[in-house]
Amino acid sequence: MIKPMQILLAEDNPEDANLLREVLLDTKLAHVLNVVDDGLDAISYLRQLGSFAQAPRPDLLLLDLNMPKMNGFEVLEELWAGGPRGLPIVVLTVSEDEEEIVKAMQLAMNYYIRKPVELQQLTELLVLIDEMWRVH
Repeated sequence: MIKPMQILLAEDNPEDANLLREVLLDTKLAHVLNVVDDGLDAISYLRQLGSFAQAPRPDLLLLDLNMPKMNGFEVLEELWAGGPRGLPIVVLTVSEDEEEIVKAMQLAMNYYIRKPVELQQLTELLVLIDEMWRVH
């Protein structure tokens, strides 16, 4: 039996989170989706702090850049400074600013997807991540 991919989605927009939830269901990949709605909760989840002490370690982080309390760049900076190594990170952004994309890549991002998320693009990326990073 294949262990489901643990995915952490850090997204403050409930509509975008629901859209991603639907896209993930359509991929047919075995997964568990956990959602946090700000950057501080993303860091707490990843470090298993406070109410996230029993949270499962994610196999993948889907990270919105524009969130309250701590934005995606600040989350990436925290992870770069002392977060889990080897965690695939996909940045979700509406930005087309190449400088922002380069900055995110320098901070630990592996991939980025522009919003709105397209099913085919996300499906291909999840299959690639599943094949490259997961231990079956």
